[in-house]
Amino acid sequence: MGSADPFDDLPPVAPVVPLQPRRKATLATPAIVSASDLKLLRLERHAPFVDGLIYPGLTLLAGKSKIGKSWFSTDLADAQALGKRFLDHFDTTAVPVLLCALEDSLIRLQDRMRRLKGEFVKWPENLNFATELKPISAGGLDQLREMVAKTGARVVIVDTFGKLRGAGDTRNRNAYQADYSEIGQIKALADELRIAIILVHHLKKGAADDPLDEINGTNGLAGAADCIIILKRSRVSSDGTLYATGRDLREIDLSVKFDTESCRWSVVGDREEIERSDARNRIIIAIQQSNEPLTPKQIAEAADLSHASVKHTVRRMCEAEQIVRVSNGKYTLPRAGRDFG
Repeated sequence: MGSADPFDDLPPVAPVVPLQPRRKATLATPAIVSASDLKLLRLERHAPFVDGLIYPGLTLLAGKSKIGKSWFSTDLADAQALGKRFLDHFDTTAVPVLLCALEDSLIRLQDRMRRLKGEFVKWPENLNFATELKPISAGGLDQLREMVAKTGARVVIVDTFGKLRGAGDTRNRNAYQADYSEIGQIKALADELRIAIILVHHLKKGAADDPLDEINGTNGLAGAADCIIILKRSRVSSDGTLYATGRDLREIDLSVKFDTESCRWSVVGDREEIERSDARNRIIIAIQQSNEPLTPKQIAEAADLSHASVKHTVRRMCEAEQIVRVSNGKYTLPRAGRDFG
């Protein structure tokens, strides 16, 4: 017999397993839904607090200083708490309301409520006021969460946003990022609690073609908000406008009026229709006061309207038979209204 193989007594060699590359940590894949499944989903829709104006989420209410924003906010809070019509136009749902009037005292709030409601009616128990709230950087949102829990508020009005945001820390952030971040934090709280938070804010000096460009700050404020409401009025006039746009509401552009006696705002009507009606009335008066038919340029000068606007309006007025076009591109009233013989 041959000699034994010297390797027979060695332990078996384990098979070689190739090294696997280390897998990188990955974030959870966001939920994906197909269009066909989306069609069949039964999703809970958020009912408005003020139909056509205030919905759950974050609303930015902006206007210039001393035009009546605080009167607007207080009247809104009262109407919301009672479930009564707001501005004699919008239907509301009665819910608890918290108004954080951070630039007011209790004396001023009491005077404002007395002016709006008087002494001989019951003031709503589900409308609560606060005059202090920490800035965001000092725990203001946690404090606001506690106040909402204590009052059961479904609508929160913070007057003003500047008091809540405080000085802030914008180091290593540009202005847009700072604005978007601060508004985003407040919106996240509104979404979490499924409430409406309304921030009262200011407009810049001057006007802009896009109303959103008039908001004081960067576009980060409007970009993060769910709804924007812009309230405008000249300090020497009671007439104003109310513009609103947002994710859940149709764009509105209304003419409003501020009553200096009652300190209440009210809706007059659709701004475009009212301005169009006003322009037509001024055109008719200009023609009535003339001794002869007028060109659009002459009408514009007499009625204090733009030439372009008059050229467009007189065509519409001719179609409606409010005025008639005569020779040489001039316009006059129908014969029943004016006879030039």
